[in-house]
Amino acid sequence: MPVLNVQGIQLSFPFEPYACQVTYMEKVVECLKKNINGILESPTGTGKTLCLLCSSLAWLETRKAQTELQKQMGIATLIGDNKLNPGNVDNLAKSLEQSTGTTWGGSDYTVPKIIYASRTHSQLGQAVQELKRTAYNSMKVSVIGSREQLCIHEQVKKEASNTSKVHLCRAKVAAKTCYFYNHFEALHSGSEVEVPYTVSEIGGLVRSYIKSKVCPYYMARELKADADIIFMPYNYLLDPK
Repeated sequence: MPVLNVQGIQLSFPFEPYACQVTYMEKVVECLKKNINGILESPTGTGKTLCLLCSSLAWLETRKAQTELQKQMGIATLIGDNKLNPGNVDNLAKSLEQSTGTTWGGSDYTVPKIIYASRTHSQLGQAVQELKRTAYNSMKVSVIGSREQLCIHEQVKKEASNTSKVHLCRAKVAAKTCYFYNHFEALHSGSEVEVPYTVSEIGGLVRSYIKSKVCPYYMARELKADADIIFMPYNYLLDPK
C-alpha cells in the first residue's frame, strides 16, 4: 500500500489517492492536531469514508507511539536508566509532537478513542467493510448496537417490542438463566480463552458470537473499553436514553 506523508503523519492508503482525497485527509489530520471541530464535505464517490478512517487511524497510531515513548521515558527516569540516547529521544519526541499536535512532557498518558457515527447500522456496516481494506484492519474495533440487533437468545428475540426485549434480557441476566451471558461472564472473569476483537459489521459479529456461544450485546459493550475505534449510530451519542 502507498505510504503518504500527511501533515507529518505517515499514512497508509489502499491505492494512490486523488488530489481531493489528499486534501480531505490533510484537513482531518489538521483538525486532530489542533483539537478543533471540522465540517468537511466532498462530492459523492470520492471516498470520504476511506479517507476519514485512514487519516484518523494513522494519527491515532502516531499518538499511541508518542504516548508509549513518553511512558518509557518516565519509567527510565524513575529507575535511573541511562541507556537511552537523550539526543535521539529528544528528536523523536519533537517529531511526534509536531505530528500529533500533542504537547510533549505532560502527565496525561491517555490515548483518545475514535467514534465513527452514522445514521443506520447498514451505513456502519459499509464503513467497517472499508476499514477491512486498509492497513489499519488489525486495530481494536467495537460495533455498538441494541439488543434488537445483537441479542441471540431465542426467547428474547421473539418479544414484539424492544422494551420487552430489554426487560426480559435483564431478568434472565439477573437470574443467571441466559447461557450466552453466563458464557460471556466466564470469559470476562478470565476462566476461559478470551474472544478476540473482530473487524466485522453487526451481522458478522452476531454470526461469530453465535458460533462461540457468547452474548454479542454484552461483549460489544465490553470490547469498547479498549477499542481504538467504536462504530455506533448517532443516537447513541445524542439520546440520553
